[in-house]
Amino acid sequence: MYLQSEINFLGRLSHPNLVKLLGYCWEDKELLLVYEFMAKGSLENHLFRSEFLLLIIFIILEISWINFLE
Repeated sequence: MYLQSEINFLGRLSHPNLVKLLGYCWEDKELLLVYEFMAKGSLENHLFRSEFLLLIIFIILEISWINFLE
């Protein structure tokens, strides 16, 4: 099966910048992948937390203001 091959591949994949696949559960049509815990949070949390968004908005407004003054 294609899905089983992909799970086997992900289980053997190892890189310092990737989380490791620890296991999976496959019942009927439901698939659950279990990855290692990320102590510092996910990339999504770092990119989309409110402080980061406020910084991006501030930078965009500052660039707009500079362009307006020129």
